[in-house]
Amino acid sequence: MSEKKTIGVLADFGAGDFALAGGKGANLGELVRQGFPVPAGFVVTTDASATLLAEGGLCARLHNYRLRALPCGARESGRGGFVASPPSLLAGLDGS
Repeated sequence: MSEKKTIGVLADFGAGDFALAGGKGANLGELVRQGFPVPAGFVVTTDASATLLAEGGLCARLHNYRLRALPCGARESGRGGFVASPPSLLAGLDGS
């Protein structure tokens, strides 16, 4: 059984790695591969991030904060996010 990749340098990722590296990681990796001047960096994969959030209990806490912060009239988008009108979804994340 092979282990899932958890981290890699930008050049390890490219345009086809959106699900593994996220949009920013995949796009920056593709720029590196194409020879554009991109500062050295690394990517923590989406699987590693999800595991950290879930096993550390942070995922549930963030979900609760996000639900508390929803402005009146907001609804789930069906894609893991929310469709909302002002005020910002960030309102209330400080625990207020």
